[in-house]
Amino acid sequence: MQTDPTRHQLETLPPPPLPDDLWPRLTARRERERNRRRWLGAAAGLVLAAVALPLLQPAVDEPPHPVAERLATPPQPTADAILAVDRALQAAYARGASDAEVSPLWEIRRHLSASRAIRDADGS
Repeated sequence: MQTDPTRHQLETLPPPPLPDDLWPRLTARRERERNRRRWLGAAAGLVLAAVALPLLQPAVDEPPHPVAERLATPPQPTADAILAVDRALQAAYARGASDAEVSPLWEIRRHLSASRAIRDADGS
């Protein structure tokens, strides 16, 4: 089998010299990657601890905070809420909104008006 003379000449050449700073660069890169993995592991552990700690603590039966109680009860519709919906309807009609855009506003207004009428009838 005949070989190409150029190929034969290339195969007989010595390997190219390596740069002097190759091994220190590789070592430094390996160390950076190792440190990065350590930091990522530590960060993942902290996130896991932050998520798991509240789940592991026993529930304490405390009375709810007054602000939490107020937020838990839905607010009663006021005249201001109905007025805000009326303004939104007026703006929608002024810009030429379609029936599909206006119908949810009308539904909200009917709901607010009915809730307010019931509340006013109760004397609340």
